[in-house]
Amino acid sequence: MSVENNEGSSKNMWKDLPLELLSSVMDFLEIKDNVRDYDPGHVTIRTWSPGQTMWTSMQVESQFLDTEHNNVVFSNGVFYCLNRRNLVAGFDPSLSTWNVFDLPPPRCLDEKSWNQGKFMVGYKGDIFVIRTYEHKDPLVFKLDLTRGIWEQKDTLGSLSIFVSSKSCESRTYVNEGMLRNSVYFPKLCYNEKRCVAYSFDEGRYHPLEHNLDWGSQLSSNNIWIEPPKNAFELV
Repeated sequence: MSVENNEGSSKNMWKDLPLELLSSVMDFLEIKDNVRDYDPGHVTIRTWSPGQTMWTSMQVESQFLDTEHNNVVFSNGVFYCLNRRNLVAGFDPSLSTWNVFDLPPPRCLDEKSWNQGKFMVGYKGDIFVIRTYEHKDPLVFKLDLTRGIWEQKDTLGSLSIFVSSKSCESRTYVNEGMLRNSVYFPKLCYNEKRCVAYSFDEGRYHPLEHNLDWGSQLSSNNIWIEPPKNAFELV
Protein backbone atom coordinates (compact mmCIF):
# COMPACT_ATOMS: atom_id res chain seq x y z
CA MET A 1 0.00 0.00 0.00
CA SER A 2 1.41 3.38 -1.02
CA VAL A 3 0.24 6.47 0.86
CA GLU A 4 0.58 9.90 -0.71
CA ASN A 5 0.59 13.00 1.47
CA ASN A 6 -1.15 16.05 -0.02
CA GLU A 7 0.03 19.21 1.67
CA GLY A 8 -3.38 20.83 1.96
CA SER A 9 -5.04 17.96 3.82
CA SER A 10 -2.05 16.65 5.79
CA LYS A 11 -3.27 17.88 9.18
CA ASN A 12 -6.64 16.17 8.88
CA MET A 13 -5.00 13.03 7.51
CA TRP A 14 -2.86 12.51 10.63
CA LYS A 15 -5.72 12.84 13.12
CA ASP A 16 -7.83 10.31 11.22
CA LEU A 17 -5.16 7.60 10.98
CA PRO A 18 -5.68 4.40 13.02
CA LEU A 19 -3.45 4.28 16.11
CA GLU A 20 -1.51 1.20 14.93
CA LEU A 21 -0.84 2.79 11.55
CA LEU A 22 0.17 6.11 13.11
CA SER A 23 2.59 4.28 15.39
CA SER A 24 4.30 2.66 12.38
CA VAL A 25 4.69 6.03 10.68
CA MET A 26 6.10 7.66 13.82
CA ASP A 27 8.60 4.82 14.32
CA PHE A 28 10.08 5.60 10.93
CA LEU A 29 10.11 9.35 11.54
CA GLU A 30 11.95 8.90 14.85
CA ILE A 31 14.70 6.93 13.13
CA LYS A 32 15.11 9.56 10.42
CA ASP A 33 15.04 12.48 12.85
CA ASN A 34 17.37 11.24 15.55
CA VAL A 35 20.49 10.25 13.63
CA ARG A 36 21.42 13.60 12.19
CA ASP A 37 24.12 16.18 11.64
CA TYR A 38 23.45 19.34 13.67
CA ASP A 39 26.70 21.07 12.77
CA PRO A 40 29.53 20.37 10.33
CA GLY A 41 31.95 17.70 11.49
CA HIS A 42 29.66 16.16 14.11
CA VAL A 43 26.88 13.59 14.23
CA THR A 44 24.36 13.99 17.03
CA ILE A 45 22.31 10.93 18.00
CA ARG A 46 19.35 11.07 20.36
CA THR A 47 17.90 7.94 21.95
CA TRP A 48 14.92 7.22 24.15
CA SER A 49 13.87 4.01 25.92
CA PRO A 50 10.59 3.10 27.68
CA GLY A 51 10.68 4.37 31.25
CA GLN A 52 12.97 7.30 30.52
CA THR A 53 11.63 10.81 31.00
CA MET A 54 13.89 12.52 28.49
CA TRP A 55 16.03 11.91 25.42
CA THR A 56 19.70 10.96 25.80
CA SER A 57 22.07 12.70 23.38
CA MET A 58 25.53 11.74 22.21
CA GLN A 59 27.76 13.57 19.75
CA VAL A 60 30.65 12.12 17.78
CA GLU A 61 33.14 13.78 15.48
CA SER A 62 32.29 12.68 11.96
CA GLN A 63 31.93 14.14 8.48
CA PHE A 64 29.59 11.27 7.59
CA LEU A 65 26.06 12.64 7.35
CA ASP A 66 24.80 14.93 4.61
CA THR A 67 21.96 17.41 4.69
CA GLU A 68 19.95 14.98 2.57
CA HIS A 69 20.09 11.53 0.94
CA ASN A 70 20.89 9.64 4.17
CA ASN A 71 19.31 6.17 4.08
CA VAL A 72 18.72 4.44 7.43
CA VAL A 73 17.95 0.75 8.11
CA PHE A 74 17.63 -1.05 11.46
CA SER A 75 19.08 -4.58 11.35
CA ASN A 76 20.36 -7.00 14.03
CA GLY A 77 20.15 -4.31 16.70
CA VAL A 78 22.17 -1.75 14.71
CA PHE A 79 21.09 1.34 12.76
CA TYR A 80 22.93 1.34 9.43
CA CYS A 81 23.26 4.64 7.54
CA LEU A 82 24.17 5.10 3.88
CA ASN A 83 25.13 8.64 2.92
CA ARG A 84 25.31 10.57 -0.35
CA ARG A 85 28.91 9.46 -0.89
CA ASN A 86 27.79 5.82 -0.53
CA LEU A 87 29.68 5.23 2.71
CA VAL A 88 28.14 3.05 5.43
CA ALA A 89 28.13 3.72 9.17
CA GLY A 90 26.48 1.90 12.05
CA PHE A 91 25.06 3.05 15.38
CA ASP A 92 24.71 0.37 18.08
CA PRO A 93 22.27 1.72 20.71
CA SER A 94 23.16 -1.03 23.20
CA LEU A 95 26.83 0.04 23.21
CA SER A 96 26.30 3.70 22.25
CA THR A 97 28.92 3.35 19.51
CA TRP A 98 29.15 4.93 16.06
CA ASN A 99 31.41 3.33 13.43
CA VAL A 100 32.09 4.15 9.78
CA PHE A 101 32.85 0.90 7.95
CA ASP A 102 35.85 0.53 5.67
CA LEU A 103 34.36 -0.88 2.49
CA PRO A 104 34.14 0.35 -1.12
CA PRO A 105 30.78 1.77 -2.26
CA PRO A 106 28.49 -0.31 -4.49
CA ARG A 107 29.04 0.08 -8.21
CA CYS A 108 27.01 2.77 -9.97
CA LEU A 109 26.33 3.47 -13.63
CA ASP A 110 26.47 7.24 -13.40
CA GLU A 111 28.13 8.96 -10.45
CA LYS A 112 26.29 12.25 -10.94
CA SER A 113 22.84 10.64 -10.83
CA TRP A 114 23.59 7.97 -8.22
CA ASN A 115 21.27 9.45 -5.58
CA GLN A 116 18.29 9.91 -7.88
CA GLY A 117 17.26 6.29 -7.44
CA LYS A 118 19.10 4.84 -4.45
CA PHE A 119 17.20 2.87 -1.82
CA MET A 120 18.29 0.78 1.18
CA VAL A 121 16.17 -1.90 2.83
CA GLY A 122 16.71 -4.69 5.35
CA TYR A 123 15.33 -8.21 5.54
CA LYS A 124 16.07 -10.70 8.35
CA GLY A 125 19.52 -9.29 9.05
CA ASP A 126 20.47 -8.73 5.41
CA ILE A 127 20.83 -5.22 3.97
CA PHE A 128 20.18 -4.47 0.32
CA VAL A 129 20.73 -1.37 -1.81
CA ILE A 130 18.66 -0.94 -4.95
CA ARG A 131 20.13 1.41 -7.53
CA THR A 132 18.26 2.72 -10.58
CA TYR A 133 19.17 5.21 -13.27
CA GLU A 134 16.77 6.55 -15.90
CA HIS A 135 15.17 3.54 -17.65
CA LYS A 136 17.98 1.06 -17.06
CA ASP A 137 17.40 -2.17 -15.16
CA PRO A 138 17.83 -1.81 -11.38
CA LEU A 139 21.06 -2.96 -9.75
CA VAL A 140 20.78 -4.84 -6.44
CA PHE A 141 23.61 -5.12 -3.91
CA LYS A 142 23.76 -7.08 -0.66
CA LEU A 143 26.00 -5.87 2.15
CA ASP A 144 28.63 -8.38 3.29
CA LEU A 145 30.46 -6.87 6.28
CA THR A 146 32.51 -10.05 6.82
CA ARG A 147 34.12 -9.72 3.38
CA GLY A 148 33.89 -5.94 3.39
CA ILE A 149 32.05 -5.69 0.06
CA TRP A 150 28.72 -4.95 -1.58
CA GLU A 151 27.86 -8.16 -3.46
CA GLN A 152 25.87 -7.58 -6.65
CA LYS A 153 22.81 -9.85 -6.97
CA ASP A 154 20.88 -10.78 -10.10
CA THR A 155 17.82 -12.00 -8.21
CA LEU A 156 15.85 -11.33 -5.03
CA GLY A 157 14.63 -14.93 -4.83
CA SER A 158 11.18 -14.98 -3.24
CA LEU A 159 11.62 -11.45 -1.89
CA SER A 160 9.63 -8.45 -3.09
CA ILE A 161 10.91 -4.98 -2.21
CA PHE A 162 8.84 -1.79 -2.08
CA VAL A 163 10.88 1.41 -2.28
CA SER A 164 10.43 5.17 -2.02
CA SER A 165 12.53 8.07 -0.77
CA LYS A 166 10.60 8.08 2.53
CA SER A 167 10.36 4.36 3.32
CA CYS A 168 11.29 0.90 2.05
CA GLU A 169 9.69 -2.45 2.89
CA SER A 170 10.56 -6.07 2.05
CA ARG A 171 8.23 -9.08 2.00
CA THR A 172 8.32 -12.74 1.00
CA TYR A 173 4.54 -12.74 0.64
CA VAL A 174 2.53 -10.55 -1.70
CA ASN A 175 -1.12 -10.25 -2.59
CA GLU A 176 -2.58 -12.19 -5.50
CA GLY A 177 -1.71 -10.55 -8.78
CA MET A 178 1.50 -8.98 -7.47
CA LEU A 179 4.99 -9.99 -8.59
CA ARG A 180 7.59 -11.88 -6.57
CA ASN A 181 11.32 -11.34 -7.07
CA SER A 182 10.49 -7.74 -7.95
CA VAL A 183 11.01 -4.13 -6.92
CA TYR A 184 7.95 -1.89 -6.63
CA PHE A 185 8.19 1.88 -7.00
CA PRO A 186 5.48 4.40 -6.02
CA LYS A 187 3.61 6.46 -8.60
CA LEU A 188 6.53 8.51 -9.93
CA CYS A 189 5.15 9.06 -13.39
CA TYR A 190 3.00 11.73 -14.90
CA ASN A 191 -0.47 10.39 -15.76
CA GLU A 192 0.36 6.95 -14.35
CA LYS A 193 -2.61 4.99 -13.02
CA ARG A 194 -0.55 2.42 -11.10
CA CYS A 195 2.78 1.84 -9.44
CA VAL A 196 5.75 0.76 -11.53
CA ALA A 197 7.45 -2.58 -10.80
CA TYR A 198 10.55 -4.32 -12.12
CA SER A 199 10.52 -8.13 -12.35
CA PHE A 200 13.90 -9.87 -12.12
CA ASP A 201 12.29 -13.09 -13.40
CA GLU A 202 11.18 -11.39 -16.62
CA GLY A 203 13.97 -8.80 -16.78
CA ARG A 204 11.60 -5.92 -17.51
CA TYR A 205 9.46 -3.18 -16.02
CA HIS A 206 5.68 -3.40 -15.54
CA PRO A 207 4.07 -1.64 -17.29
CA LEU A 208 6.54 -1.91 -20.15
CA GLU A 209 5.81 1.66 -21.26
CA HIS A 210 6.43 4.04 -18.38
CA ASN A 211 8.16 7.29 -17.55
CA LEU A 212 9.94 7.12 -14.21
CA ASP A 213 10.62 10.63 -12.94
CA TRP A 214 13.40 10.43 -10.35
CA GLY A 215 13.29 14.18 -9.85
CA SER A 216 9.75 13.79 -8.52
CA GLN A 217 10.90 10.83 -6.42
CA LEU A 218 13.32 12.96 -4.44
CA SER A 219 10.53 15.30 -3.35
CA SER A 220 7.83 12.64 -3.17
CA ASN A 221 5.87 12.20 0.06
CA ASN A 222 4.85 8.63 -0.78
CA ILE A 223 5.51 5.96 1.85
CA TRP A 224 4.96 2.20 1.86
CA ILE A 225 3.10 0.63 4.77
CA GLU A 226 1.38 -2.65 5.56
CA PRO A 227 -2.01 -1.63 6.97
CA PRO A 228 -3.45 -3.51 9.97
CA LYS A 229 -5.69 -6.43 9.06
CA ASN A 230 -8.60 -4.70 10.79
CA ALA A 231 -7.86 -1.31 9.22
CA PHE A 232 -11.45 -0.80 8.04
CA GLU A 233 -12.74 -1.42 11.56
CA LEU A 234 -10.36 1.20 12.97
CA VAL A 235 -11.33 3.98 10.55
